Amino acid sequence: MSTVRPMVGITGDFRPERYNGAALSWFNTGYYDCVSAAGGLPFLMAPVQQDDDILRMMDTVGGVVLSGCTLDLDPTRQKQHQHPSVRVMPRRREDFDRRVAELAIQRKMPILAIGSGMQLVNVLCGGTLYQHIP
Repeated sequence: MSTVRPMVGITGDFRPERYNGAALSWFNTGYYDCVSAAGGLPFLMAPVQQDDDILRMMDTVGGVVLSGCTLDLDPTRQKQHQHPSVRVMPRRREDFDRRVAELAIQRKMPILAIGSGMQLVNVLCGGTLYQHIP
């Protein structure tokens, strides 16, 4: 008898269209390899913009991995001035990750938040961030 593996949503990275090419989304292999090795079935979550699509994805998964990236959350969304060292992630990525995290928290779903994903969960739960530590 086979065991049903829980489906785990994984958020990916996103960069908007640039002067030399199309917009890109990608997923670091380590995220889905580790979910699979731990017994989960990875579900790659493209940063869609329609809330109905996000809700449908969230209805499909039993937990989420909020992946990290090399960019920062937009501090102006927390009513802070932007420090010169901050490199803001694309709005589409932050909006998508924010909605996925909000739904996961509301639904009390398991969340593994990494890097900027952890910072986002912190902010959504009422925490604060230091933009720059000298």
